[in-house]
Parts: sequence; C-alpha cells; structure tokens
Amino acid sequence: ETPQKLKNRLGHAAYFVSAATALKSIHPIKVRIRTEEGFEMEDDVIFCAVSNSISLAGAIKLRRREVGLNDGVFELMIVSYPRNILEVRNKVMRLLTRDFTHEDVHLMRTRRAEFTFTEEVPWTVDGEYAGAHQTVVIENVHNAVQIFRR
Repeated sequence: ETPQKLKNRLGHAAYFVSAATALKSIHPIKVRIRTEEGFEMEDDVIFCAVSNSISLAGAIKLRRREVGLNDGVFELMIVSYPRNILEVRNKVMRLLTRDFTHEDVHLMRTRRAEFTFTEEVPWTVDGEYAGAHQTVVIENVHNAVQIFRR
C-alpha cells in the first residue's frame, strides 16, 4: 500500500518507490521451465501463472484473441525477477500495456509445462493453496470433460 503522504509528494512515482521498498521482502524463485513445444528456460522469477482465462491473478488482463477457452492449450505467463527499480517499472508497464514481447515478461501458449524448483515452493490452484512442491507438471487434456446443455 502506498502512503497518501508519499503520493502527495511524488505523484505517480510514489508507486514505484513503494514497489521498490516491497521488492526487498519478495524473494526470487529459481525455476526451470520446459514446455512440450520446446521452450526451455532457467531463471529467477517473481510471478508465474498457467491459465485458461483472460484474467491472471485478478490483475493482469489478456486480450480475448490471445486466449481460446476450448483450444486445448493453456496460457503461460512468466515474469523474471527484477534486479532494480528500473526493471520493476519496465515490468509493470509491460504488464499494464499488455506488451509481452520482451524476454523478461513471457506469454506463450502450451499444452504441457513442467516446473522444477531448487526447493519446495508453495503452489496455488485457482487461488487456493495446493501444497508445496519441487516439481509441478501441468497438462491440458483437451475435451476431457463433456458438458451437455438441454
């Protein structure tokens, strides 16, 4: 939360100052990610999500044309850990403007992704705690559930 006094003094820059302060308490998570389509990376990340929605974590909005709800693939977003306040600013602006063309903010489509961490990491499914894991595999099983309408 950004204090009102700071906002009055610094204006919009107050949010970046608050983010930089909060960044000290957020630790990077070392992860290796591999997808079925051949993408592979190992990096420190601050955010990672696998979804099939136009909204990630309730805050990041994707364009409807970027998401197919019945296409057999998930959207995978990876945000690398920012090393300084300029990187925080750049990542926030990329997320707000939906600019996913840079290496530090990835958005891709995948049918299967495997995450390997150096230690057990808390994981959530639909916002609910799903235990701590060192390896997580997520796979989209296309048309596995049939929904009938009368």
